[in-house]
Amino acid sequence: MYCPKCSADAGADAARYCRSCGFRLDVVAILMTRNGELESFVPAITPPPATKTVSPRKKGLRSGGMMVFFSLFAFPFAYLYATWDKDVWPLFIPGTVFLMGVMRMLYAWLFEDSIPESAADIPPAPSAAGRPVSALPGAYQPLPVRTEAPNTINVNQPSSVTEPTTNLLGKQ
Repeated sequence: MYCPKCSADAGADAARYCRSCGFRLDVVAILMTRNGELESFVPAITPPPATKTVSPRKKGLRSGGMMVFFSLFAFPFAYLYATWDKDVWPLFIPGTVFLMGVMRMLYAWLFEDSIPESAADIPPAPSAAGRPVSALPGAYQPLPVRTEAPNTINVNQPSSVTEPTTNLLGKQ
């Protein structure tokens, strides 16, 4: 096989890369077995947007913050009702919710993890099922597995550093 990029002899048919330019030859070999025809493919389905994973610590801080905000929002209404009713008990509700929010935030900050606990919380990696089959392989596709032993008969040994100079001197 010859490299389609630099026209150098690639050696054995099982070579994955060109020796001179590094071009990937495994894809070329697949195209040659199909006479240059790409496989038909199903149109790529757009994957659903990835859900953001939130750590337990962040969830706890957020819920505690919402409780504190709600208590500060409800305090003026409770104060107005307490002055109208001439009683102090309505002020205990926003005060209790405020303390619960502060305690929830403190607990989350001290004792909860800052990373998701299980792999179920992490969104799955995009699968190659929705990608077109005819696309050239990229980083998302696994490399083909060889079942036969590689043929190393055609592999050339690297020449020595002094050999080209010696050949030039021999021509003079």
